[in-house]
Amino acid sequence: MIQQIQDLVQFYAQKYHVPIDLVTEKWQTDTTNSQHITVALPRDASEHKALGEIVVSYDLNYAKEVGGDLVVAEDTPIARIGPQSLVLLFWPKNQMAWRFARSLLDQHLPKICRQHRHTLRDALVDSITSCVSDRKRELQSSMREDQYEVERLSMEITRLSRKLEGDRQALSIFQRAP
Repeated sequence: MIQQIQDLVQFYAQKYHVPIDLVTEKWQTDTTNSQHITVALPRDASEHKALGEIVVSYDLNYAKEVGGDLVVAEDTPIARIGPQSLVLLFWPKNQMAWRFARSLLDQHLPKICRQHRHTLRDALVDSITSCVSDRKRELQSSMREDQYEVERLSMEITRLSRKLEGDRQALSIFQRAP
């Protein structure tokens, strides 16, 4: 049944063009990537609970370090939703529980994916804007330096023109002399 969740996660990753990591072990939550969305389910939950017809293995403390806002059903926290994560606090044990997990993913994962894409887009726009302003400052500085160089070379041309004219006059005086 985990294959269904993997397929659904892969579907949303392809649909929204964002990398999504499916995590089922507690040690994997410590190595989450800040550029990826994390979907986590506790495979080794020790407590068993029945929420109506839904039977699950439950772990309230699973992936607590990932953070997020709690989602509650029948006075029981069932998931934690963060800006880059969806942590289910249960491992489904029957078909009803798998459908419930799928409905949670269908409900919350598209929002997280869109928010993540908007965050990445905003970061890209900020970095491009920063690059453009840096390039603008470089060009302004280069133009000032080039203007100083043009003025220096213009003064050098004027000086050399005067020297050339003076040398011509001196040469013409020497040519007339006996």
